[in-house]
Order: sequence, then structure tokens, then C-alpha cells
Amino acid sequence: MNILSELDFAARLASFRSRRYEGLREPQARALAGYAAHVNDPDVAVELPTGYGKTLVAFLIADYALERGLTVAYLTGNNQLSDQVLEQARDLPGLDAVKFSSRNYPAAALADYHNAQAVGVMNYWVYFNASPRVEPADLVIFDDAHLAEQPLAGLFAIRIAWRTQAELYEQLCDLVLDNTDAYPSIQLMRDGLAGPGTPPELLAFSHWDALANEAGALLDQELPEETAVFVWPRVRPRLSACGVLIGPTAIEIRPYHPPTQTLIGYRNAQQRLYLSATLGTMDDLQRRLGVAAVVSVLDSPVASGEVGDRVFILNPSDAGPLFEAPLEFVMEQAAKAGRVAWLCASHSEADAVEGLLTLRAMPCYRLRGGGDDGALERWAASSQGHLVTAGRYDGLDFAGDQCRLVVLPSVPAASIEPPRGGLGDVPRPCSRLWNLACPVWCPGCDPRGRTADHRRCPTAAGRRVGGRRGRRGLVLDQPQQLYRSACAVGWSGTSRAHSTRSHCGQCDGRGDSSHTALARGCYACR
Repeated sequence: MNILSELDFAARLASFRSRRYEGLREPQARALAGYAAHVNDPDVAVELPTGYGKTLVAFLIADYALERGLTVAYLTGNNQLSDQVLEQARDLPGLDAVKFSSRNYPAAALADYHNAQAVGVMNYWVYFNASPRVEPADLVIFDDAHLAEQPLAGLFAIRIAWRTQAELYEQLCDLVLDNTDAYPSIQLMRDGLAGPGTPPELLAFSHWDALANEAGALLDQELPEETAVFVWPRVRPRLSACGVLIGPTAIEIRPYHPPTQTLIGYRNAQQRLYLSATLGTMDDLQRRLGVAAVVSVLDSPVASGEVGDRVFILNPSDAGPLFEAPLEFVMEQAAKAGRVAWLCASHSEADAVEGLLTLRAMPCYRLRGGGDDGALERWAASSQGHLVTAGRYDGLDFAGDQCRLVVLPSVPAASIEPPRGGLGDVPRPCSRLWNLACPVWCPGCDPRGRTADHRRCPTAAGRRVGGRRGRRGLVLDQPQQLYRSACAVGWSGTSRAHSTRSHCGQCDGRGDSSHTALARGCYACR
């Protein structure tokens, strides 16, 4: 069989004689053609919207790898997702898949996986850990690739929780306070006077570099045994180069970007395949996962006209997220949209939302930690149901028009995950109803907004929400991959759209009010 016939994925699918998968859809065919053009690249990415069949694309690529005698590991975010992958694999007769999980490594399944006779399906923690039971694979498939960030970072993260390691937490706070007065909120955190919503403090490079030796000596003696044995040896040699976040509930020390390329499960693979509905830019994916340069097999995840626009609705007022005016506005949109998903920043916020919806006699379904398939099914069966969950910013997959409105009452605050940008990216409390479009600070002042005369700068105006540097207005993180436009809608009906491009092409970027109606998306023509 020559290489061209091997890469005929439509014929490969037909050979399975699957009742469920009778043929490739157009988006799947495009993705597989793109993969064929990059078949020899070590890190490749496939981005397809939810419901477009990413799993089948991965199966066909996995089958091609097995046929060449390569071992394949299919990684997922949790055991439930692994079970779903295993179930879908059964619809391709002849493609064998075996599941591995904690304390579940059947000898026959391990032999099939290691001999390239079956795809090994497991969650990220099973494959990436201090002493993995499965051998590194030749092809590693990262399903919902963004979910790999925490498992990978966790291999290099030292976490000192105030609740369980109060003495060590206080000692590290004292070490910082004895050497600098740049972080007044750390004193409140150390004394237990800071509320849970207090934003964390990211130590400056120079401050931590001056403290790293003393902190290292302290951690050598005081870390719990499990952390000292498995994580500390990786972090200790490069402690001064780590990022340090001090929050009211914990201190976290870890590299700014996980050194994933040092892990045997990554570096021994001939190819890594990243799948997701929202991969973002390839450089951002590389930075977040700590991997080598990634090549996207598609110029765009969807063809023109295949999907509609996604619109942000922002709360332009200072009213709290669950105050009457914002809530009434959301209810109006919910009545038009049908099913609604509420992604809350905390369980207490989710409780408040659930209580308000119950008072309004709205059908409400609570999705709690660990997953509750019953809640999801009941919500999906309700045409006007409200799904409420906390801490699920990793994403929930809804096919088609199952969910047309997502509400974020507030952005996360007091997360101690190291920021992915400058100091301005440290999470801050925010009362905006929907604030994924991040304000930027102007080049004329530092990220803390200390220059009083820069009125256009959000940080100078006291709006200390993390964002990227930019020239003006609102910018979107990864705009071309995530959103067609961002639209701020006030209660009076005033609206403004911001393009995902730099400007409309009808002006030089300086703006021209005479053609605003023709260039509604142009950030400059406002």
C-alpha cells in the first residue's frame, strides 16, 4: 500500500463498514486532508466546533498509526470522557481500544497497547505522572487539549494551602514581608483577615530571586512527603526562575510555562495531535502546554457561512451581576434563547443564582463537581431550562443549538493560577455581568494604572481587569479563533461592535466617522 492510499481516509472509514459512521462530513474531510499535508510534523492541531466529529478524525488518524506499527495514547480530561471515547470506538469494528485508569491496568490490555494492537484511552493524569504504568506512545492524542494544562502544570507545581499547612504558609509570607513592603495585602492574607475574593499577589521576578534561596531552604524541611518526593526534585534546581502567587487560601510556586518537553511521555512520541473546539492561537497553545511549536492543519476551523456569529453582551453599569437590572436583562435574553448555561465563579455564587431562578419559578438544574449526567439530560430535555454550575471554565460541550446563551455572572477572582501575560493579567474582582472582552492599559502608564492623566486607560480609571497591551478600546483574547465580534449592549439599546481585525480596510486605522455604518466592525471607526 503506498502513502497516498494509506492517507485516503474516506476509504479507510468505508473499510470499517460502520453503521454509525457511514461517511466523512465535509469538515472532517477538510481536517483529514489538512492532516495528510502535515503527516510528518511532530506537533499538529485540529480545531473543529463541537458536534463536527473530532473524535472520528482522531480515530482514523489513530488507525493509520496502528497500521504502521505505532503505539497510540488517546488522552482525555477525565474518566467519564474516556468512557465516551471507548463507547464511540466500538462503532468502528476492527479498531480496538482499551481503557486505563487509576489501579486499572489489565495485563492483556497493556500488552495490546504496547504492541500497537489497540488504542490506549486514559485521562491526562494516568499518562503524565511521576511513575506512569503505561509506556510512552508513538502518537499521543490530546483530546480537549486545553484540559491538559492543569495536569501538566501540576507535575511542576508546589502548593502550600493555608488550611492544611498554615505554619509554612505564614513563614513564607513573613519571608516576603521582611524583605519588601510592595505587597500590603500579603499581611492581611498572612493574618487571615483577607476575604476569599482578595486577588492574589504575583511576586516580581527580582523580589523572588532575592528570596529564593531562603525559601528553598525552608521548603526543603517543611514540604509534605508526597510533594517532597515527587514534585520538589523537579522544581528545586530552578526555583528562582519560578512564578510565585500568594493568595488568601494558598501559595503556589511553579514555572511560568510547564517544561512539558522534559517529560518522557511527550519527548518520546513521534507525533502529538491536539484536538479541541477552541484551541486558540498556536503560540498560545504552545505557551500554555509548554510544548514545541504547533502547526494547525486548518486555516479556519469552519468554512464561511457554516456557523453564525457569537456575540458578547456586556454589563455597562456598575450594578452587581445579580442586581435587578442586569438580571432582568439576562432573563429577557433567556426567554428568546431557550436553554441557558450559567458558569459561576464559585459554589456560593451558583447557590445564589439557583436561589434567584427558583424564586422566579424557572426550571433549574445544578451540575455539581464530578459530573451529573442526570442533570445534563434533564436540562437538555427542557426547552427553557437553566443549567447552573461552578468552576467549569474548562468548558462544557453542547452540540448544535442545544445551548444558545451562556451567562458568566462574574469572572474568576482569587485564582492562584499564574497569569499568562504581564502583571495586569492577575485576576481581579469584577462586577461586570459578562466580561470576557478584556480592557487594555495604555502604553503611557504601568499596568497598575498609576498615571492619573491617562483617562482612556482602563487601569488608570480604576478598572483593574487583566488584559493585553493594545492601543485603545476593548480587545478580545484570541479574537479570530473565538469570536466574530464583541458587542456592548446598554440598557438604553446603545450598541458598539469591535472587529476581530485591526481595522476595516476602508480607513488607515485612525478611524473615519463618515463610514461607520459601512464598517460596523472596525475598532477605529467608532
